[in-house]
Amino acid sequence: MKIYIEDSVTEKNNFKFEKHLISLLRYVPKAHIDKLGCIKVVDKSLKSKDGNECRGMYYASTNNEDAIVFLSAEAMFKGMPKLFFLIPLIPKFTLSYSLYHEIGHHYQRNFTHGIKKELAEKNADNYAKKMQQKAFKPYFGFFLLIFWPFLLIRSYLKKVGKW
Repeated sequence: MKIYIEDSVTEKNNFKFEKHLISLLRYVPKAHIDKLGCIKVVDKSLKSKDGNECRGMYYASTNNEDAIVFLSAEAMFKGMPKLFFLIPLIPKFTLSYSLYHEIGHHYQRNFTHGIKKELAEKNADNYAKKMQQKAFKPYFGFFLLIFWPFLLIRSYLKKVGKW
């Protein structure tokens, strides 16, 4: 599998995408990424079919070509303070969710069939969470301690419609 990263992505974020993608892919069973031709990290917004901005997109394989995962650095790190990039674990965690979510779609496409769109998104989310637990198991105590207050505030702001 190939990894492509637009030059402008690395320049803007000062984050070693390729290194982190490779380390995150170690936790994915090989069979789950079979026929996934490449991962492309782009420096632009991606739009879903319904016009909403999204962090990543999965394009299933066709007869002649392997599947592709696109990840939008702009959408993933939108609003993230530059200070967070000084602790690579934080942007890596953000990157991991989008990566694993899109691989979850690839897994569904190749290992399960007949899943409705609403359930497909939920399954991809569950796949991402499961893979994050594997990849970040040693760090979960750290995340809970540091980010628990932030997560509570974010949850409240989402509830009142200010996030």
